[in-house]
Amino acid sequence: VVRAEVEVAAKSENQAKSLMEKIELQLNQRADMLTIEAVMPTLSDPTKRVVSCNMHLKIPHKNTVTVTSSFGDIHLSKMHAPVTIKGSNSRVTVAQLSGDLVISTTVSDLFLDEVSGSATISNTLGSIEMSDISGNVTITNSTGSVAINNSRGSATIRNSGPIEVREHHGPVDIDNSNGAVLVRHVQGDLS
Repeated sequence: VVRAEVEVAAKSENQAKSLMEKIELQLNQRADMLTIEAVMPTLSDPTKRVVSCNMHLKIPHKNTVTVTSSFGDIHLSKMHAPVTIKGSNSRVTVAQLSGDLVISTTVSDLFLDEVSGSATISNTLGSIEMSDISGNVTITNSTGSVAINNSRGSATIRNSGPIEVREHHGPVDIDNSNGAVLVRHVQGDLS
């Protein structure tokens, strides 16, 4: 099930309707993948603009998922398969995931809760908050905070901002070039 919600702004209701009619939701299926894209018209009139476009997808929870978004929030929950997220200028929320997770974002804040599986995260200019994580975690972040609470597995963190690790079971490797580091209640090697 795919549902799109689009908000536009224009001088008149007729101009807004005309703009809405030019927005397309494209579904493309290849051998092993379905791609869904919101295609926006090119706008030259500064009085017309797309304010927001939100897509809501309901898919089987065992499907492998890749999400790409610019200037749009990403919320993903209750998945039991690998997930890849690529984004910029986004707020990313992942909850109740059992499967490997790969995130590559810029200017984005990340919130992860109840993730079991390995997590590889690369982010720039944003914060990362993780809780209830079971699996090996590798984080590369710059100019943002990293907070991990109640996690299990190895944790490797490279950052140039504040780092906080609490209630962790497993080895922790931290490399921080410019920020405070707070580590509490870690059961495992710390380097």
